[in-house]
Amino acid sequence: MTTKRSGLPRVGKSQMVSAQASVPVIAGMQEEEEAKAKPPIPKTRQGKKAVTFYFEPEVVKLLKTLSLETDIPLKDLGREALNELFAKHGKPPIA
Repeated sequence: MTTKRSGLPRVGKSQMVSAQASVPVIAGMQEEEEAKAKPPIPKTRQGKKAVTFYFEPEVVKLLKTLSLETDIPLKDLGREALNELFAKHGKPPIA
């Protein structure tokens, strides 16, 4: 009975090294590496939270068209809409 070989060289048990033995484990090292891997938060986003809404493509297209026609960025149109919503419900315009 023949077995198909993958073309990779065979490695004997004496040549194998466990992953744990080859990588030293230092307490907190993983957290430090994860913190380093994250890009810095831009100053304009510090202390803020994201709010995401999903709309039909037609709504997004009309919103982008309005932004282009008025030369008002999307975030400013959103801010204006939220402040009007807050005012409608008797809340202060804080957006």
